[in-house]
Amino acid sequence: MTTSVFNSKNLHYVFEPLILIGAILLINYNFFSSDIGFLNVSFHPFWLIILFMVPRQKYPFGIITALITAASYFIISYARSGSGFIAFLSEPSNIKLTALFIIIGYYLSLIRENYDFELGILMQKNAALEKQVNDVREINSGINEEDRKNALKIFETSTTIKTVYNAASSLASFDEDELIESLCDLIHKFCDSKAFVLYKIVEGTKLIIASERIDEKYSGGFDFVANINDDALISESYSSGKIYTMLDIIDKNMKHVVKSDVKISCPIKFKDSGEIYGFIVLYELEFSRMNMETINIIELIAGWTESALIKSRQMSEVKSKNIEDDLTLAYKYDYFKKRMSEEYRRAQRYNFDLSTLLVKITNYESIAEQRRPEILRLLAIFLKTIVRDVDIVSRFKDEHFLSCLLPSTDEKGVLILIKRINAALPAFLKNASLAGDSIKLDYNYKVLFHKK
Repeated sequence: MTTSVFNSKNLHYVFEPLILIGAILLINYNFFSSDIGFLNVSFHPFWLIILFMVPRQKYPFGIITALITAASYFIISYARSGSGFIAFLSEPSNIKLTALFIIIGYYLSLIRENYDFELGILMQKNAALEKQVNDVREINSGINEEDRKNALKIFETSTTIKTVYNAASSLASFDEDELIESLCDLIHKFCDSKAFVLYKIVEGTKLIIASERIDEKYSGGFDFVANINDDALISESYSSGKIYTMLDIIDKNMKHVVKSDVKISCPIKFKDSGEIYGFIVLYELEFSRMNMETINIIELIAGWTESALIKSRQMSEVKSKNIEDDLTLAYKYDYFKKRMSEEYRRAQRYNFDLSTLLVKITNYESIAEQRRPEILRLLAIFLKTIVRDVDIVSRFKDEHFLSCLLPSTDEKGVLILIKRINAALPAFLKNASLAGDSIKLDYNYKVLFHKK
């Protein structure tokens, strides 16, 4: 293995970091001789070697570069410390940057290795397609014009997949809305669909529209789906976790009439857990495009989205800490106003009910002042356990108010929620070791939009 890796063609991967380290130390000696090794610099120049060289070097040379850089830094640090070797190692601050060089280099090498692996698989598929075209040409050099067009189409398909791969591989954003917009751009560009929707699962099997691209001539021509089980094709896609087309449903249900406006449904998952985030649903697609090329393109785009969703979810968790109230752990009032405006526009656009519920502690003034924060926090926790995941619980302007934003909820739904709160409150107070009359509530609700 050593002979095959460290040959004359690969030795430059080892010499490159050594030359760069030598150049850095030479500049260091001539211009900053008082700080040999740049140990007093916050952003150490050796980071440049890791971040510049490792991602463009194939495995295992990226890791080797990181090790060379870390070893060079370690030797310089030890030489400058003037202490014994054991004493030097016992001080964590002396080796933490060395360890970071190795960890970051290893991580970047794995990214490059994974990229090369996936690219290799794709290139193998492309090579197989190109070989198929060449075989056809060799077997029958006198093919007619129609056969020639079909062969050319196969070749163009492989070229298209390459282009989609390059575009989809850059699909990454820490913001979920930006990620969804980028996803829509790719679908619009490569699938040539004039009407498609990105659905997001919000609770159980309920769906909301995260984004859409509908041409004017198709506006109002499709029944949008509010629940996974409302459409046979989306339901099959959800159950199997795989892409489904209209043709798959027809083949599976030859004896039954299946009513569905959907042409293709592709699930999008969180890559780490396999949890389904939502669906890419194409409502309009030319029959000639209902082929493996289009399906491969959608699966490729969805696959890259699944990786990017993990980053956006992590960033969403960080952002939620900035919009949560420190005392109650409910949302802040400013965030409530922003979401209410967004949900109101969405209710108008997709014609669903939207209501708000204001919950007031009527005996707030009679509660001991030192107990008030605790009572308010307990009430916020209680309400968050009663309402749905899609509902928003936040603080209101005054201390003794909490508010709930309730999408897809009419007056009847609000009254049912109030009944559930009143029924569950005594048991909650008992479990919290509070008297049954320690919290008295009053309610005020309003239906902001009623579906037509």
